[in-house]
Amino acid sequence: MLVSYIAWASLGAAFTLVPRHGPGGDHIQQPPHKVALLFLSRGSLPMEPVWKEFFEHAALLRQPPGSSPGRKTWEDGGGQRHARGKDSAASSIDRIPRASPHPGGRSAGQRTAREAALPQDLRALLDESTGLLRLPDTQAMLSSDKAAEAHDTHNELASGSLEAPFSALSLLDPQGPVARQDLFSVHTHTRAAFAFPPDSVFAGTQIDRRVFVRWGQYSAAEAMRRLIIAALRDPRNQRFAFLSESCAPLFPPAVVHAQLLADRLSRVSLCPQHGKAAERQAWRWGPYLHREGLLTKVHWRKSSQWLSLTKSHAEVVRRDDSLWRLFEQECYSYEPGGGLPLPPYMRAVGRSASARRSCVSDEHYFPTLLAVAGLQNETSCEGSLTFTHWAGGGWSPKVYRARDVGPELLRVMRRGVWETRECPVAAALASAAAQHRARGSWAGLGLPRELHHSDGDPSPPGYQPMPDRCMLFARKFAPDALPALLRLGGVCDQEGTAIHPSCLSQDMGVPERAIWFAKAAAAIHVFRNYVAEFTVPIGLSMSPTFNTHGDVALLERVSVATRSIKVGDVVVARSVQNVRHIVIKRVLGLEGDVVPLPGSTTGRRVAVVPKGHVWLQGDNFHNSTDSRTYGPVPYALLQGRVFLKASWGVEVHADPDWEGVLEAVGLVGSCIRRSGGQAKVSVIAAGVCSSSISTPSS
Repeated sequence: MLVSYIAWASLGAAFTLVPRHGPGGDHIQQPPHKVALLFLSRGSLPMEPVWKEFFEHAALLRQPPGSSPGRKTWEDGGGQRHARGKDSAASSIDRIPRASPHPGGRSAGQRTAREAALPQDLRALLDESTGLLRLPDTQAMLSSDKAAEAHDTHNELASGSLEAPFSALSLLDPQGPVARQDLFSVHTHTRAAFAFPPDSVFAGTQIDRRVFVRWGQYSAAEAMRRLIIAALRDPRNQRFAFLSESCAPLFPPAVVHAQLLADRLSRVSLCPQHGKAAERQAWRWGPYLHREGLLTKVHWRKSSQWLSLTKSHAEVVRRDDSLWRLFEQECYSYEPGGGLPLPPYMRAVGRSASARRSCVSDEHYFPTLLAVAGLQNETSCEGSLTFTHWAGGGWSPKVYRARDVGPELLRVMRRGVWETRECPVAAALASAAAQHRARGSWAGLGLPRELHHSDGDPSPPGYQPMPDRCMLFARKFAPDALPALLRLGGVCDQEGTAIHPSCLSQDMGVPERAIWFAKAAAAIHVFRNYVAEFTVPIGLSMSPTFNTHGDVALLERVSVATRSIKVGDVVVARSVQNVRHIVIKRVLGLEGDVVPLPGSTTGRRVAVVPKGHVWLQGDNFHNSTDSRTYGPVPYALLQGRVFLKASWGVEVHADPDWEGVLEAVGLVGSCIRRSGGQAKVSVIAAGVCSSSISTPSS
């Protein structure tokens, strides 16, 4: 009984999905920490096939149970998907005050000209009362970059607003790789009128209440703020990484996840600048930014927008209620003469400008905010997690094409183009892989195991982190570089990115192998003792039903447990004379039945089967020791009912009562006779399959 209990407990633990609490609530296995990947994109991501392999790989990593990312969408009466109400990602803080949308945004003549410039397929969406375009109601237009750009350009000018009046959303595929993996939560900010198609790996990841993003304007920083606010909804997110639409990972998911959690500092540059960098930083400062008690030049900082934040720093961004308003009003880029126009939302409230201004909010807002909060010692001097090469000068970085992509470029990108020290890639790859295998093997049993340090540090123990100067992602890749990046992802050592799912090692370590065997042993024990098992009859007592050799009987234990044994059933029981021995007999009487005794041919010598007993006899009456010798057999000694007999080289018989069950699992349904190397099939009748089976001659 004790062995059975232990086996049941072991099997239950093997399939446990929710870890058990120990006495007093100690040693509770917490779900793993997650990393929020925040994509800033105009529409479809050209590197999506790379990211699909990345998330497919992450979905195969065996992780402890935890909540999966989900999305919520709404549909109006016309089937349009958009955000509304207080459930949006941006509703937890006050929104930017702005003027009411102006129908047409300008004079009637300007409005008419703007509407006339609309593509024909968008004109039907125009609301004449507001001059705004509704969201398209077809998936083809929602997933079109060109249609979304035309839609948003019109609505931005018509509304004079920073925030889009509508935000298209798509549904998350619960079977997709993003939903099945548990390392990252994924959030994207795209054009408001764009929605990923259902088969996209990014479907269902868009945040609602998006803004009209223009390069060099505050709207880019506001989009990043809203991504953080959306990601903070998941309490498991501990790191927040901003990624470009043209970037690709340089490491497999296990390393990216472990490295970002191991980073103690936010990857934002708050270090004092020197030389040309200091001059460029000071050049972007202007007296219009000075606010006594809020922002002075001593706090002015510049960093790459492709940064990562710790959770505490992300909370600083969410709680900010002052600095973002100053940046919204004063930090923008403007070129007189129309080269870079004033943002429409500023023109709508009567703002005008005559002098050139260069203030890129997405590069200044986050480092300046952390400097104002006095957190410069909690950030790195590298200021980025994405490799970008600015050697050519100008406003855009170097674009890498297919001919550039290879192991040498990967090595340079990981360490940085100006860095001479190599990153310890091999150690990071090996330790991250080992850490995830150990997590999967122990978590599958629901055993207590500390996956993170007890002092609140989210870094995974056992992982050997790289310095924060080592880059985890890289940009800017041209679309024609996609095949080369996919080939690099299939290289599973440090010469490649190893993001392809095939690079995930399936080898089990010694502890995991031992646990697997323990699970298998427990499952076999439970099946044999409570469901069914095979037995080999020996002897002549059941002849001719069973032969003296070569027969195998499959018995089920359900009928005995439910006390549904009937007269005529063949059963296996422990011997009354020696309970260590097993016998196979046929039931000829149940409790209360009257059965004839040995030597009686007229039926005058009979016995009544007492309560809780059965009468067992062998089919070979003249050579069987059974109830005629030792009397009725207690029901408790019955082990199971035989429902299938397999005769090696002779025949196969199935109990008619079990025909449907056996047919469903493919055990019965046809007999195959092989002769001369050819198979002939004869359909069985009445649930009995009888066929000579011979081995083809060699």
